[in-house]
Amino acid sequence: MTSTSGGKDFEGAIRLYELGDADRERWARVVDLLTARPDQERRAIAFAARYLVDQVPEIELRLAAGD
Repeated sequence: MTSTSGGKDFEGAIRLYELGDADRERWARVVDLLTARPDQERRAIAFAARYLVDQVPEIELRLAAGD
């Protein structure tokens, strides 16, 4: 990814990351760059939830529910 200025390079990188199943480190960088821009905070949260937050294993969910 090139710069924090946004633009076509940044958006293109995001599209390629989505198509190519980018690794966690790359998505963390995207989220960092987006959070630096006030108009992109919600988008950063969405990407973080989608690509950086691991799924909670089902067994942990059952234990938390008391089953």
